[in-house]
Order: sequence, then structure tokens, then C-alpha cells
Amino acid sequence: MEERAVAAEYEEEQYQEYLEMIEELEHLRERNEELEEIFNLTEYRDSREDAYEYFCEYGYDEISEATYKELCQY
Repeated sequence: MEERAVAAEYEEEQYQEYLEMIEELEHLRERNEELEEIFNLTEYRDSREDAYEYFCEYGYDEISEATYKELCQY
């Protein structure tokens, strides 16, 4: 009888650990999604900065002076 109680307690502990792992996994998935979004926004921002830099070096003839000054002033 005591062995059953010990076994049931062990199973309950294992089940609780399993639930905690699932909860932690869900938290990590959510955090990963947040980090991916931040990464994508950063990549987008960096690519825009690269485009502006290129634009400011090579694209002056194609835009108005006001636009050039607005985009390319450092």
C-alpha cells in the first residue's frame, strides 16, 4: 500500500515537472517570436539606413535638393 502512495506521489511530481516544462516552453516560444520581430524590424531599419547611405552618396542627381538635405543630413 505504501509503495502505491510513493509511486503516485512520484507520478504527480513528474507530471508537475512536465507541466512546468510545457509552461517554460510556451514562454520561450513567445519570447522567440518577440525576438524575431525585433530582429526583423532591426534588419528593416538597417536596410533602410544602407539604402539612405547609398542614396546620399550616389542619388543626388535623381532627387530634389530639399529631399536630399532632409534624408542625407548627418
